[in-house]
Amino acid sequence: MLEILQKPYPFDGYKTQIRNILWGGVFVFLFLALIKPFGMQPGNVGMATFLLVCAAFGAVTSLVMAITTFALYLLPNIFNETNWVVWKEIVVNVLVIGLIGTGNLLLATILFGNQFTLENFLQWQWMTLVIGLFPVLITVLTKQNRLQKKYGQEAQLLNNKIHDTKAKSKHDLLKLVGENQGETLELHLDEFLYCESSANYVTIYFLKENNLQKEMLRLSLKGVEEQVKNYPDLFRCHKTFLVNLKKVKEVSGNAQGYKLHFEEIENLVPVSRSLNQKINELFYSEG
Repeated sequence: MLEILQKPYPFDGYKTQIRNILWGGVFVFLFLALIKPFGMQPGNVGMATFLLVCAAFGAVTSLVMAITTFALYLLPNIFNETNWVVWKEIVVNVLVIGLIGTGNLLLATILFGNQFTLENFLQWQWMTLVIGLFPVLITVLTKQNRLQKKYGQEAQLLNNKIHDTKAKSKHDLLKLVGENQGETLELHLDEFLYCESSANYVTIYFLKENNLQKEMLRLSLKGVEEQVKNYPDLFRCHKTFLVNLKKVKEVSGNAQGYKLHFEEIENLVPVSRSLNQKINELFYSEG
C-alpha cells in the first residue's frame, strides 16, 4: 500500500477540473436528496424546499472546490506535477473535504440557526468526511491504476517503433541566438538533446565529443521553437521542454503520461498528455 501512495499522480486539465467541480455539487445534492442521511427529511417544509436546501449544500461544495482549485495555482512550487504523488492527492482532497464541511456548517447556521461551536464543527467535519472520503479514495486509486496501465502499454508500443537514432542522426548545423548581445550557440543537430525553459531563459543540453554539456541562453522556449521550425525532428513536447526526437532511446509511461529517455543523460523529459497523439504520430511515421 505504501508503494501505491508514492506513485506519480497527474494534475487534471481545466476541462476535467470544471467537470469535477460541477460533479462534486451534483453528487452532494443527489446524495442528500435520495439517501436523506443524518435524519434529513422534507418534514413540514415540503419537498420543493427540501430539494432547494439540498441544492444549496451542493452549491457550497462546488464553490469550495472551485476556490481551492484556483488557490492551488497560486502556489506552483508546492503544487507541481513533477513531484506530485498519490498520497499528496489524497491529503489535498481530505483538506478540501474539511473546507466543504466548514462551508456547510456556515450554511446551516444561516438556514437552521445552528451555532458555530467546536462540537458542531467536529460533527459537520465527520458527516462531510463520511460522505466524501470513500469516493475520493476509490477515484484516486482507480484513476492512478488505469492511467499507469494505459501509458505504460502505449509507451511499450512506441519503443517498438523507435529506430536507431544514431544511425539516422543528421549533421546539419543548428544555430541558436539569445536575446543578449553576442549570445549564440552553434552545434550540429545530432549533438542537440533537448532544452528546458525557466522564466526568461532556456538551458540547452547537448553533446560535445560524447560529453554531456549544457548552456543557458536568455531566450523563451517559444523563441527556440521559432528558430528550429525548419527541423522536423525537434519537437516541443511540453510547455517547458523541446527535444530532439532522433536522440530519444526509450519511452516510459506512468499515470502522468509519457517520459522520454536519452542514452547520454539520466534526466527524464515529460510529454504533455495533450501531445500524446502527436508523439505517437511522429514516432510511427518513421516505421
